[in-house]
Formats: sequence, C-alpha cells, structure tokens
Amino acid sequence: MTFEALLSHRRILSAAILSAFALAACGGGTSDDTGTISSAASVAASEAASDATGDVGTSDSTDDSISTAERHHRHNWATSNDGASVSTSTTTPTTVATTTPVTTATTTASTTTATTAPTTVAATTSVATTTAPATAASATPPSTTTAATTTQPATSTPATTTTTTTTTPTAPADGHCASVTATTCSLAASMARGINLGNMLEAPVEGDWGPVFDPAWPPLIKAAGFSTVRLPVRFSNHASVDASALLDPTFLARVDYVLAQLKAAGLNVVIDMHHYRQLDGDGLDSGEIAVDPSVVQARAIAIWTQLGSHFASQPASVMFELYNEPHNIQDTGASAPWNALYPKLLAAVRKTNPTRAVLIGPAFWNNASALPDFTPPTDSNVIVTIHNYLPTVFTLQGQWGQPQPINTPWNGDATAFTGALDTAKAWSVAQGKPIFVGEFGSNLAAPLASRVAWTTMARTQIEARGFQWAVWNFDSDFGLYDTSAKAWNAALLKTLFP
Repeated sequence: MTFEALLSHRRILSAAILSAFALAACGGGTSDDTGTISSAASVAASEAASDATGDVGTSDSTDDSISTAERHHRHNWATSNDGASVSTSTTTPTTVATTTPVTTATTTASTTTATTAPTTVAATTSVATTTAPATAASATPPSTTTAATTTQPATSTPATTTTTTTTTPTAPADGHCASVTATTCSLAASMARGINLGNMLEAPVEGDWGPVFDPAWPPLIKAAGFSTVRLPVRFSNHASVDASALLDPTFLARVDYVLAQLKAAGLNVVIDMHHYRQLDGDGLDSGEIAVDPSVVQARAIAIWTQLGSHFASQPASVMFELYNEPHNIQDTGASAPWNALYPKLLAAVRKTNPTRAVLIGPAFWNNASALPDFTPPTDSNVIVTIHNYLPTVFTLQGQWGQPQPINTPWNGDATAFTGALDTAKAWSVAQGKPIFVGEFGSNLAAPLASRVAWTTMARTQIEARGFQWAVWNFDSDFGLYDTSAKAWNAALLKTLFP
C-alpha cells in the first residue's frame, strides 16, 4: 500500500489505543574495529558451484514511491504506542548490569548437529535430530517464475565455519507445559535461540525488500550458534485469487528449496504465514494482488489445507505458524475475530498433521498485552508466540511513525519490555502453554552501543523467564548479518551468545 494510506490507517488505530500501551514492530572469522566479523569462508562460499541453485523471480527495478521503511520490515507497532505497555505486572525498571540469565547446560553448536535440549526433557533429542525425507533435500525449484527472473548466485556450503560455544536457555518450567504433550514441550525447549530469515519470501516478490536467499547462509547461521530459523512467507500473493487459493507450484518449490537447505544445516524451521494484508483489513503493499473481500478468510483456510498436505511428511523439527501479527479488523478485545478464525486455520492443519507443533499468537500484533483477550487453544501441540519491541521509540527509530531523529540512544529503561514478559509468563503458567518470543530487535538507525545494551537486556530477560526466542532479523534494516560484506555484526552477535 502507499505510505499515505498506511499512515492514514495507523492514525485511526493510534487514536484508539495510544493512551493504553506501546507496541513495537514489527559466519565467524576475525573481528575488526568496525563491529563486524569478516569471514573468508563465506566469501569463498558465494563463489563456489552448487548443484541446487533454485532460481527466483525478482523485480526489474525499484519502486521509488515506496519508502525504505515500507519496503523492509513492515511492522506497524510504532504507530500505536509511545513506549509504555499495558501489564498487570508491577515489575520495576531492570538494568543490564543486575540481570543474570537462567541457564541449565552448556552445549556446543555445530553445523551438523542440533542443539542439545535440557536433560530433564526426555523426548528432545529424538525430535531435534529427526532426519528429513531424502527427497526434500534435493528439492530444486524450476528456473523461472511468472515474474521477471534472475539467476541465483552459485554458492555452496562454506569451506570452514566457526564453532560457537553457547549456553542453552532454560527449558519451559513452572507449569509452562502443563497443557501440552511432552514431545511439544521438548520441541519448544529445543528451539532455544533462533533468528528470522525475513524480508525475503514474505515480500510480494522475493528480492523486493532485501536480498535473495543464498544457500550459503544456513551453515553460517548454525555455526554462529542458532538452533532455529523462523521463515516468514507470503503465500497469499502466490495463490489463485478465488476461494480455492491454489498455490503456485513454482513458488511452493522455492519454499521447498529454502526449507531443504535449512534442514540440511541441522536447524529447526518455523514456516510462518506472513503478510496477507486483506486478512487484517489493511491496504495492499506495492505488488500485492487484491482479491474479492468475500473470499479473504476462505483463502487463508485453503492455503493451510494445502500446506498441511504438502508438508505432512516433514519431520517434527518443521513447525507451522498460522499467521504473523494479526491486527486491525482482527482486534476487538475478547470478541476478537482472530479468536474465531485461528481455530479454523488450525483445523485445516490438523486434517493432515494431527500432532505437529503449531505456533499461534494473540491479536494486536502478537503483543503480550493482548493475551488476556486471547482464547486459549485447547490443542495439546500448540506453542504460543509473542513479539516484543518495547520501547519502540528506541527500537523502531528510522521507521515511519517515530518522531525522534535517528541515532537516538536507549535510555536504559527496561520496564515496558520486562512488563510484557511478565504478562506472558503469568499467562503461560495459568494456561500451561510454552512461550516463544518470535520477534524482538532494534533498527540499524539506532547507535550500536545502545543496540548492544538493549539486546543484552532483551535476551537476558527472555531467557530468565524460561522462554525461547528468534531475533529479528538476519539481514536488512534490523539485520545481524551484512550480506554484502558477508560478515556478522560482531558486537550484536556476542550479546546473543555471550
């Protein structure tokens, strides 16, 4: 959608909720004094030949009418808050210096083995190390799509990787798993520390909002210490416009290819249906296809029916997330339409995947403050997800909707962030559902020193409550990895794996 349409819509939303609370938006080598890690191995990887390339369609040109912020993360939390969250918690401000993460074990990440789960959960190892079907690893999408196509750079697994020693976060405890199966509880614990591979497959066309997926990345992600990748995908723009929403086989083959590379690196994967603007009543993104309003929800159900069948043979380490950040027309307190819609999506999945772990979050952008109005799923294989970017005046600076200039430091107040986590913890214990913090992060426009301090606080506080997480984002405007320089941001990576 146009910037003007977005801003007009968000002003209306802001007027209703601004006074209530704040929301927030949405490999190894030697270190130098610029804050990045140079990797000769990753450079070599981009030049090596690969036997599974997976071409993808990209745009021929950039639409100059779209702002950089609109092209990238597209999270609109910033328009509905001023940095304070609604919470029943009375948590006092938390400082980084006095916070200590809760840990249970130390493991060593590698490019070939899954992160070891806490020994108190018996089923973790078998889930985390499940081998994918032999056919999946060889999945290579056709070389063309309906959009203009480009050839993906030939790459291969880096010749060398850096192994990072990491501390495994605490397994869900204190009743967090009372309403789920032991297998799902174990799988939730194995998700540990993750990263989003965003601004790629959830753009209207891959490449519009950032880089095109490179198969050299999954081994780098695994070697850095991550155990899980959340994979946002905009399926709605690659399906027929009628109620059947027949998925484009070329695009689905592309998703298969990316999934195969992530599994081959030994990573858990969350396939996340991301950005179906009409489902939320939003205006369309540039390049997004409009459909008749009468079939919007039917298409979402049809998409999950197809995805359920398509991925039914995948191992348990491949999880589904029904929808990213439901909001706008999905929000109306306890009677939120989302409470009526998500069970239909889940039922579509359960026809072919009766026990697969499925992630579902509350409406209102998956913010923890909406958990009290979220009808708890009775399904015993559901993991509940929340997002936390508080305070957004710091984390989203440089994005539209934030008034302060860029390069504004964080003031050190963690009250809003920890208050949201306390709300989630209380809800999790009461409902017996494990919590996965599927997104948190800060924009590149913020000072690096403040990003390091905020990220340290965020990770520490998330893990102290026994939650697992996925940081936003691998690349682009919140990125930890510079795909042009082929280097991690050393300072930020260290905060996640101290």
